[in-house]
Amino acid sequence: MGERVEDAVCREVLEETNLEVSVVRFGEIFERIMPDAAGEIEYHYVLLDYVCEVRGGTLRAGSDSADVRWFSPEELKELPITSGTLEVVERCRTGAKSY
Repeated sequence: MGERVEDAVCREVLEETNLEVSVVRFGEIFERIMPDAAGEIEYHYVLLDYVCEVRGGTLRAGSDSADVRWFSPEELKELPITSGTLEVVERCRTGAKSY
């Protein structure tokens, strides 16, 4: 309660990756609505994506992750990731608008 979103981004990145970052800019809002097997809404996520710059630390998985590593944009295309994620990453990476 009372933590600025940008401060929470930096704290979460540190907790999950051991990297100290600073927020460069806001990326975009990404909304994901996921139905269950019966077609009812099971999850509704609103994700705020930020572009950050690494300031320090050594990349290492946090307690809630099995692994963490860097991927090039080309390597991301080969990963089994959630639909829409590649487009968000690319827009954040290039500064392109989603509208």
